[in-house]
Amino acid sequence: MSNVTVKYQIVEESRIKDYLLELLAKEWDPKGEDYSNIKKVKWSVQSLSLDEITLDQELLIDPDFQKDVPRRVEFHRNKILHNEPIMPLVIMYKDKYLVDGYARFFALKKLGIKEAKVYLGLF
Repeated sequence: MSNVTVKYQIVEESRIKDYLLELLAKEWDPKGEDYSNIKKVKWSVQSLSLDEITLDQELLIDPDFQKDVPRRVEFHRNKILHNEPIMPLVIMYKDKYLVDGYARFFALKKLGIKEAKVYLGLF
């Protein structure tokens, strides 16, 4: 069990949808299904075990992802260790699919943290 405390930068539940739409518009295809579904789901802030979260297996083997993610994992690991806030993971659908926050997810895992704050979007 980790003795590291994670500090989160959390927006009010009533603002999660608009916050995510603005934030993820920079990275995602606005015509994509996950982006469109951000508008349709009900958002809440939850705590989830990292073991409950479903990862995109295709993304994990993508060469561009593999090249970039180690640097980003280390960036978030250092933020956590220096008690700087991180954004919650973004989880959607009943299978608890991770749609944003892979570097944060792996930084938490690397530090032995078992549970994370998430923005959970469900229909």
